[in-house]
Amino acid sequence: MWIWQHNNWPNFIYNSAAIMPRLESCIQTVSPLKQFSELLSLEQRLDWEASILLDEILASAKIGYQRL
Repeated sequence: MWIWQHNNWPNFIYNSAAIMPRLESCIQTVSPLKQFSELLSLEQRLDWEASILLDEILASAKIGYQRL
């Protein structure tokens, strides 16, 4: 099920105590990437971000069965 297919989309009710451990885990996973990005020049960072965005676009197109 996609998030927009949820019966109560977009008005969600959630238990913050239940999601905090996962959110903290995500933050710990992303933190080294943030630190790495701070070592890059602006040009390198923009190239890296463009590469990530392209990867996301291509992955999303595969989900939607689109050919780019």
